[in-house]
Amino acid sequence: MKPLITILLFALSFPELVHSANYYVINAEGKIYVESKLLKTGDKISEETEIKFTSVRDKLYLLSPEKGNFLIQPVNKAGNSAPNWITLLKNALPESKYYKTASRGEEKPQLLFNDVYDLMGFFRDKVTCLPGTVFTVSPDNIPMDENGRLQVESNAEGSKFPGIQTVPGGFMLTGLDTSGVPVPLKLYYILAGNKKEIGTFELVAKSREAVRQELSLFFSLSENRESAPATVYYEQVLPYIREAYGNTHPGMIREIILKDLGIKTALPE
Repeated sequence: MKPLITILLFALSFPELVHSANYYVINAEGKIYVESKLLKTGDKISEETEIKFTSVRDKLYLLSPEKGNFLIQPVNKAGNSAPNWITLLKNALPESKYYKTASRGEEKPQLLFNDVYDLMGFFRDKVTCLPGTVFTVSPDNIPMDENGRLQVESNAEGSKFPGIQTVPGGFMLTGLDTSGVPVPLKLYYILAGNKKEIGTFELVAKSREAVRQELSLFFSLSENRESAPATVYYEQVLPYIREAYGNTHPGMIREIILKDLGIKTALPE
């Protein structure tokens, strides 16, 4: 995924739009419009498309099978929200368009937290969770019993935040709101009465269906059908997941691709 592009957007007058489809919308966070229509996953736009942002928190994730993944986000100098930024997509894209990020690092079949430092490394910045995700822990280093437990607290007044349920071998986050709205949280580990702060992060919960819809786009594009699924996964899906999702359970992503989409992404032996 290309580095975050921060742009000072001005309301300008542009030539008539060209409707050739060069970029696919993977996800549009916030309210982003083209020709008064709200952008959604699967929409196609071109470099000449005029896009309208309504908040500095808006994020537009795009995929070009030939040119790579792009993240476009508006921001002004003060970082304040000022609605109705308008720009042409070609003005927002970086000069070097022929760039792909290939990530072929080994992935563990499941996410295991060996100690509290593993927890600290994961529960920070942005964390995306799917309902039903089980996080496994080392019982020797992170006991989850009458003496040890995790506790989550909200940083925002009046916000609804999830609970934590201990399950055999680990824990689950419960009561998740899958609307995709970030919730600021703090996570603590309490052992024998001693409370240790694990981290401060924003939690985003997504439904399985929403994730399936986003991921299916990568494999359904005609431009990608001649590519091996593993190539699409490592060169396009992983960079997108790491940028858009932050920290998430890799096993859940692979499971959706395999079970919901019927696609094997393992590299050949």
